[in-house]
Amino acid sequence: DAVSTASLIRITLNASIDLPSLPAAITLKEAGVVRADAIATLTTNPDKNVIDIKLEQTPGGGHQLRPSTTYEVTATPKDTFGVVAPAPIIFTFTTGA
Repeated sequence: DAVSTASLIRITLNASIDLPSLPAAITLKEAGVVRADAIATLTTNPDKNVIDIKLEQTPGGGHQLRPSTTYEVTATPKDTFGVVAPAPIIFTFTTGA
């Protein structure tokens, strides 16, 4: 099934994430091109292990993804002990029309 263009991109990990390293740890590609306006944030979570990825506010409002577009997310997070994930987390999805 196609993903809604209003969907939140969320990655849940089993370790607490090092906040300062987070921006460099996440890449969002749209149709093969890196989106510079993708912002990775930690949710308000006592374990600090949930990463939300959103796009900057668009002129028309909202943080929506483009319709009928394939996205690739690559994450190489570092935990609070300074350990980087042993392998990148990579997944793709396509939005609906």
